[in-house]
Amino acid sequence: MFHEVDVGDQILTNSICTQRAYTDVQTQFKITHKRYLDRLLHQVEATRDGNGQPRTEEDYIRIRRRTVGGYPCISLIAYAHNVNLSQEAFEHASVQECIAVGCDLAWIHNDIVSYKKNVKSGIEHNFVTVLKKNGFTTQQAMDRAGELQDECYRRWYLSLASMPIWGESIDREVLRYIEACHSFPLDDLLWSFQTGRYLGATEGYKLHETRVLDLSDLEPIAV
Repeated sequence: MFHEVDVGDQILTNSICTQRAYTDVQTQFKITHKRYLDRLLHQVEATRDGNGQPRTEEDYIRIRRRTVGGYPCISLIAYAHNVNLSQEAFEHASVQECIAVGCDLAWIHNDIVSYKKNVKSGIEHNFVTVLKKNGFTTQQAMDRAGELQDECYRRWYLSLASMPIWGESIDREVLRYIEACHSFPLDDLLWSFQTGRYLGATEGYKLHETRVLDLSDLEPIAV
C-alpha cells in the first residue's frame, strides 16, 4: 500500500535548516522546493507520455522557470545568510516577481551558454532549439533570448518600485532577500564561465571576455 507523502515536509525534516531557520523561512523553504519538484515531476510525466518537448516559447518558459533550480537556491541563499523574511512579505506580488525574474535570468543565460553542448549531445530542451523549431535562425533565437533578458531588467525595477513599506525591520529583511534573488543568477552565470561543464577549460573565459559565443564548430551539425 502506498501513502501520500508531503515532499516538502520530508526535505525540511531531513535538512539542517530545521536547526536554526525561522518558522516563516522554513515555510518558504518548503514552498519553493515544492514548486521546483512539482514542475520537475510534471516534466518527467510529460516526457513519459511522449509530450516532453515544449512546442512554443510560452510553454518552454512556463516549465523552465521552475526547473532551473532557482526557487530552492534562492531560499537556501537566504537561509545561509540568516534572512528572516516574514511570510506576508514573501507572498507579496513584488517579492514573488523578483524571485521569478531571478529564475528567468538564470535559465536564459544557462540556455545560451549550454547551447553548444546541448546540440552536440542531442539535447533539445533548450530555448534556442525550441525557437529554431518555430522558424527562427540561431541568431534570431539568441537575439530573442537577449530581448527576454532586457525585459527581466524592466520587470525587476518595476517590482522594486511597487514594493510596499512594511516598516524598518521587515524592510531590511526584504532587501536582504531581494539580494539573494539578485545573487543567484549572477553567481550562476559567473560559474558557467569558469566551469568546464559547458564550454571546456578555456572557452568560457573567452566568452566572458568577448561576449561572443563561437558556434562555428556546429556547422556540420546544422547550427
